Amino acid sequence: MFIQDDPKAAAQLVAQRAGCPSDDCRAHDLPQYPQDIEVATPALGEMVLSVRRDGTVIPTNLEEVVQTKSFLSFPSILGINNHEYDWMLPHFFLFPGWDLGMTCENMMILVFMLQKLHLPDSALGIIVEEYFGDMKDPVGIRDAFLELMGDLLIVVLGV
Repeated sequence: MFIQDDPKAAAQLVAQRAGCPSDDCRAHDLPQYPQDIEVATPALGEMVLSVRRDGTVIPTNLEEVVQTKSFLSFPSILGINNHEYDWMLPHFFLFPGWDLGMTCENMMILVFMLQKLHLPDSALGIIVEEYFGDMKDPVGIRDAFLELMGDLLIVVLGV
C-alpha cells in the first residue's frame, strides 16, 4: 500500500477496470447488485490500493512519522461488520481458488497455522467447533474461515 496526495488516478483505475464507461465515473455508474459486483471484481486484477495523505490523520510520509515518533493521538473506533477480512487480504495470502470454496482439509491446514499465535492447546478445538461445526459446504467453510480471520486479525486487535 502506498500513500499519495491525490487519489483520483487510483479511483479512475478502479472505475475503469470495474467497467465504468467514462472518465468521470460516479458511484451510480458502478454495478449496483452483488452478482454484478462479483462479475466485475476479477477484472480489478492485482491492484494495489492507496491511502490518501490528508494532512491531518496522515500529515506527512510514514517514514518521517516513524523516525520522529510524531504519531497523532486520536480515539479509534472500529466498525464491525461481516466482511472485515473480505476479499483483498485473502486474495494475496490464500491459495488459488479459495474464492470458490474451501474443503475441510484446506481449512484445517490454515487453522492449524493459528498455533503460531501461541493460543492454548484447547483453543484450536473450540475455534474449529465454534466457527465450522460439522460444516461440509465449501462455500460455507470459506465464509466461516473469512469470518474467523476477520475476528482474529482485525476485530480482536481493535477491541
